[in-house]
Amino acid sequence: MALFTWDETDLAWFAGLMEGEGHIGIHVKRRKYRKKDYPLPDFRIRNTDVGLLEAVKGIFGGSIRKVYDGGRETNLGTARKPYFEWAPRQSAIRSLARGILPYVRGEKTKNLEEVARFYENPEVMERLRHWSHPKE
Repeated sequence: MALFTWDETDLAWFAGLMEGEGHIGIHVKRRKYRKKDYPLPDFRIRNTDVGLLEAVKGIFGGSIRKVYDGGRETNLGTARKPYFEWAPRQSAIRSLARGILPYVRGEKTKNLEEVARFYENPEVMERLRHWSHPKE
């Protein structure tokens, strides 16, 4: 598994951003070709400021995608802005969860602890090892 190291200031900033704008949790991934569904940790930040998400990507890697393209004007004469979503690589979530845990104070603490514990399961680690080194 890759080793990630980030500056403490960056981790504290990221923790605040995740508390305010992010999603932390575990969701069930469903695939047609698999016999069984499996849980997967999930970190996401959605925002209309793509520059902010580019800064997150520059520090923590991952990818950005456009989620909503913007809407037409409403009866109030305003249109919704387009918004974007940043997500880290799956291999970075474990390190991110452990790295920001000391800085998170809000309601997302429980979800973050659940994500950190997720990786303590030997079955999970074996599955992740298998996915990162597929048979040829």
